[in-house]
Amino acid sequence: MAARTIDGPEKDWLDMADVTHRTRMSESTIKRLMGQGEFPRPQRVSEGIAYWHWLQIVHWELTKMFAAHNQANPQKAAARPPRPESADDDTVAP
Repeated sequence: MAARTIDGPEKDWLDMADVTHRTRMSESTIKRLMGQGEFPRPQRVSEGIAYWHWLQIVHWELTKMFAAHNQANPQKAAARPPRPESADDDTVAP
């Protein structure tokens, strides 16, 4: 098995208990956010059994983190970082 480049849980699939622990949100909050389309829906395995892939939760966390940062720093969010120049690029940036 290949090594991960992002720190994740020991298992790839998370149940509701894992997700509530990781997000520090209650089950009812997660269900409410899913109903509002603001939280990823799990993959249904069978009736009453559903799991999230851990990357779904990481993506949701990063999306919320960047949204909060951009809301707190609207000028920085609008500014684009300078384009990195390669060492062998002889062109002059405008």
